[in-house]
Amino acid sequence: MDTPYKSTQDFNGFQKALNKITRKASLRFKEINYTQIAKNWPIIFENSEIAVRIIPQKFIHNKKQNTAILVIAVPEYEKLEWLHRTDDIMQKINTYFGQNVVLRVKVTSINKTL
Repeated sequence: MDTPYKSTQDFNGFQKALNKITRKASLRFKEINYTQIAKNWPIIFENSEIAVRIIPQKFIHNKKQNTAILVIAVPEYEKLEWLHRTDDIMQKINTYFGQNVVLRVKVTSINKTL
């Protein structure tokens, strides 16, 4: 006859396994940083217009909320255009890394032309 605690013990084993999986996933998120994004920038955007016209400036990671903001610099006269294309930039980066790395893109302007 099974003890009434057997189902609880099975659940605890499942919970431990799930914790291991989620811990690895959260560590992977933290490992992605500015250097990896900047180094892979031409590869992420396949040397397209985005790779040439935009400069990644910062990668701000909020550990409490597990969110990240990518700050990009564009020529001042193109800022409005790139504000409308932030979703495309996020999608390309997140697709390249296989997870939601960037949850928001902030656009800043630079005075010189690229």
